Amino acid sequence: MNGPPERTQAAASRQRQRTLSAIFQCADQSALIHNFVASEDPPPGAWSHHATPQSPLGKVSFPEVFCLRRGHVLTRRRPGQLLEHALTGHDWWPWEYRGRGPGLRVERTVTRDVWLARVRLARGAPGLLLLECQPVGDVALEYERTRAGLRFRWDKGFAVELTFDPAPRALDLSDDPDSLKRRLAGFTDVPLRAAHAQWAWREAKTLWVGVPFAGSLVVRLAVRRTNRRPLIVSYDRARRAEQRRWEQFFADQVPPLRTTDPVVRDTYYFAWQTFWANHCRGGRGVLRGPFTSAARLSYGSQWWWDQAFHAAILRHLRDPRLTYAEFENFWRAQQPDGSIVGALRFTLDDIAQHHAQFYRQTMKMQPPVIGAVLPLLREHPGWPRDLARWHAALSRHAAWHLRPDRDTDRDGLAEYHHNIESSGDQNQRWDSQKLDPTKTIDHLRPTESVDDNVWLALLWQSLAEMAQQLGRARQARAQARRAQRLWTLIEERMWDDRDGFYYDLDGRSHRKIRVKTPYGFMPLLWPGCRRDRAERLVREHLLNPRQFWCRYPLPSVSLDDPTFDPVDMWRGPTWVNVNWLVVQGLKRQGFLPQAIAL
Repeated sequence: MNGPPERTQAAASRQRQRTLSAIFQCADQSALIHNFVASEDPPPGAWSHHATPQSPLGKVSFPEVFCLRRGHVLTRRRPGQLLEHALTGHDWWPWEYRGRGPGLRVERTVTRDVWLARVRLARGAPGLLLLECQPVGDVALEYERTRAGLRFRWDKGFAVELTFDPAPRALDLSDDPDSLKRRLAGFTDVPLRAAHAQWAWREAKTLWVGVPFAGSLVVRLAVRRTNRRPLIVSYDRARRAEQRRWEQFFADQVPPLRTTDPVVRDTYYFAWQTFWANHCRGGRGVLRGPFTSAARLSYGSQWWWDQAFHAAILRHLRDPRLTYAEFENFWRAQQPDGSIVGALRFTLDDIAQHHAQFYRQTMKMQPPVIGAVLPLLREHPGWPRDLARWHAALSRHAAWHLRPDRDTDRDGLAEYHHNIESSGDQNQRWDSQKLDPTKTIDHLRPTESVDDNVWLALLWQSLAEMAQQLGRARQARAQARRAQRLWTLIEERMWDDRDGFYYDLDGRSHRKIRVKTPYGFMPLLWPGCRRDRAERLVREHLLNPRQFWCRYPLPSVSLDDPTFDPVDMWRGPTWVNVNWLVVQGLKRQGFLPQAIAL
């Protein structure tokens, strides 16, 4: 006989807590993200130019506005002698980071737009917390002292509050951390002038903050509107709230995984954690609705081509509304000509400002990869309720890709005109097309790419299916004809029978650009792809160990390309999102064993 419902629910909640804590506790992950504020210990590696040396308080980001690059902890052993503390071990969960070292304990957590750290010294020696603050991006950011710390005003209506508990008896500011250390050591010959600190913030873009303390100190960084009172939340309350948020997400949204394999289980849970940590509930301006950032710590934006991949992931959650809600920001930002801004920044209030600062600076990254994802969305969770609105927005967008300035030779094939417009920024397929071959990113001669046109054909096909469901038979037939016409052009012009491969074309001469990349496999996504050509793609190229079937397939350019580079971004390394698209194509053409292997 079961117990009372409330006891049963409480027991289930405790079991979830134990399960999540056991799965996630680890020592090699330290990013904490919730909405716009994020904390991390940047590891060294390929992207370390984005990082800084690790410190006990790590790095705290309010993307495109403000950053605490690092936070050091020192104690004074005796006059003139300082000890700088380091962490020698740590544990991590999605809701908390705990670090430990000789004489020091650090705990960090983050809740919505608030980051907190609790620093504890084991001995009673005088301590100093040393924080490096930097403005980030192009917003105007001024600071002022407050009773409990500093307030950084952003864009008139917003503020970043940096506060300390207990309130510090002194707060020293300088552009030089050594001067603050010297004062802690007991020397009195260090002048700290307010005007010099202001100069450091405005010109050098760096401000060091020194906070003397003893025993323990809580540091709080909160983002708020200036017409609202500061959000004061204790460390323990914030940590509990964040843990409940994660427990609720996994209980309410994530389908259960039935497996006894701990590697599969942990991969599944960590993948969902990584993804949902980058989900934001929105804030203001063009991003007032929810969105998922491509990488919250580095890219505080919503990207159009990433959004298609995000929708493919979101469709697996229990609430089908989550699949479609994030597109609302793009529908609001769509221009009358049908174009969609490649990325939406939350620091900008309106789309006119957006176009002036971002869109016109070649950021037109609009490859219609949504066309490859719509068939999956139709299967599950099904078309959105406001299907007519979706059909109208995507119909305008599909037509935009074939405007005279996007199809300059008017042959019916869409063109790229800048390698940043595409996926695969500096891939070798653009080398011969760049106006300035010495530049990594540059304008292109008109280039008719395989991926752009396959995805566009798939988009037209899905639009025809939408129109049919809306009862618009004439429009459905017209859009189906556009899809088939585009596919016919791909087959006639991009297929090379000698090589058994699909190549991009120069938009003027129509010569084939003979660079083999995984984008040549995108025609596998088309339901009516010729079987003989699909067979050649898979047998002669995809499974060829001298081209794509290497230890970590699929490289972003064929291994036998003389310019293959195993570490340079899109010039060799494998990209999981491109692989995922090829997997979908293999499945649609019946190559299930190969899809599973990839």
